[in-house]
Amino acid sequence: MTRLLLSNDTEFTIREALFSTHFGRMLLSFKDIQENNYHTETTKENGMEYLCITFHLYGQKRILETVERLLNGLYISTIRSIEANHVTDQKLVD
Repeated sequence: MTRLLLSNDTEFTIREALFSTHFGRMLLSFKDIQENNYHTETTKENGMEYLCITFHLYGQKRILETVERLLNGLYISTIRSIEANHVTDQKLVD
């Protein structure tokens, strides 16, 4: 499990995350977004496409994050770690 923050302090909890120090990026799926009770929609401004992560509270929609779309079709955002834990198999320690 991991907890992370996007650039505007939108917090995510991902129950099944895989981390590798050799992989320079992390993928956040639509399933992860929905499991955190957020929604997504796309918008265009000044010829650029963005993915908006939204939250609905009392019938009001609030845009939490606006994530830029790259030429390869992926969306990019800065992610900060909230906490870090290391899990080690006890057999390897002994």
